[in-house]
Order: sequence, then structure tokens, then C-alpha cells
Amino acid sequence: MNDSSKMIGENGGQYYDSTAELTGFWYMIEPQEDTVIATLEETGDTDVMTEWNITSRTLKQGAILTPYRENFTKIAITSGSVILRKS
Repeated sequence: MNDSSKMIGENGGQYYDSTAELTGFWYMIEPQEDTVIATLEETGDTDVMTEWNITSRTLKQGAILTPYRENFTKIAITSGSVILRKS
């Protein structure tokens, strides 16, 4: 997928507001309200929470998270909601 296809969300997105762990392939995460993420991994099982030092931190509405590597692959949130942009 090229960059312009990503910006318009060509592959769709998914609203997520559950504490249950979810797996998939996403290139962008957009908090829809103040959100605390419990688990976040990217391709290669990298623990993004520790790597980015965002464990137990509140991510503000409107923040945009993009993976360092290819895709985010696992997420669980403690509170809040996000849109997951599908790869």
C-alpha cells in the first residue's frame, strides 16, 4: 500500500474499546478519547510500551501512533477507545 492509500484509509479501520487483547495488522492507531494502552506490540513481537516508555501513560485524543517497523500486531487497552487503521 502506498502512502496516499494509507492516508485515506483505503483498507478500512476498526473501532476498538475493549480490554480484551486483539491481534491484527494496523499501520496507525488513533485515540478517540484519552486512552491508556495496556499492551501494544509491533511486527517481530517488539513490546512498544516499554520501547517507547508509554507504560501506564494516558495518550490524548487526537494523538497518532505509527509503528517503527512494519505494523502493529497486538493491542489491549485499559481505558478509552481507538481507531485501528488496517494494513
